[in-house]
Amino acid sequence: MLVALLSLTPVPLAHLAGYVIGRWPDLFGAARVAPFAAIFLLFAGAVHDKVTRGRIHPISVWVPLALIAVMLLASAVALSAPWRQFSAWLAG
Repeated sequence: MLVALLSLTPVPLAHLAGYVIGRWPDLFGAARVAPFAAIFLLFAGAVHDKVTRGRIHPISVWVPLALIAVMLLASAVALSAPWRQFSAWLAG
């Protein structure tokens, strides 16, 4: 459940960063990295496992790595010309 909830955090953090930038434009550089910092929160389960149980459960490592790979793949696909054509066709 932790991984499922933490994978949803980049969008709210991006909105929070936009709000912060709108109020205090000098924080533009720091607020840009906030959504990407949420990716490291995915590994909180691995840290918890190590501290409480003395070992890291494989799921605590493999699921965050898979989510990061899916995010990178999705961002690469979203920037491609065929995807833009498909989304324009779908919207139009």
